[in-house]
Amino acid sequence: MHESTRSGIQGVREALSRRFRGVGAGRPGVSGHVVVAALAGLTLVSGGCATQGDFLRLQEKVAEHHRPDRGAPDPFARIAQLASEVDTLRQEVRDLKGELEVARRESTDALEEARMARAAVAAQSSGMASAGSGAAAG
Repeated sequence: MHESTRSGIQGVREALSRRFRGVGAGRPGVSGHVVVAALAGLTLVSGGCATQGDFLRLQEKVAEHHRPDRGAPDPFARIAQLASEVDTLRQEVRDLKGELEVARRESTDALEEARMARAAVAAQSSGMASAGSGAAAG
């Protein structure tokens, strides 16, 4: 293959790669095979002949761009995990609200008992004071 043909093919590949970057990733109906076929057809029409090796290398590059990321974590599993954690936290908040309500009720009851005890002590000491003053007068 002549050097000018090879550089022409490379130029077409680069231009098409820039033009078709992301094609098929989010658009339904466009597959990697369509892109490869279009690239191969345009390469042949552009005046150069591609060898089988050139075509296979191009096909590998296109396949690499359309291959899903194997190392990336599954987003749906992460969403499920986070939803489970949120449910657990909500249950803990409900439990804590219940405990807080019980503590408030107990403190209100204790305050009421303390007030009644003070009133009883005050009534008893004022009763004793009046009984003591009546005995001293008599």
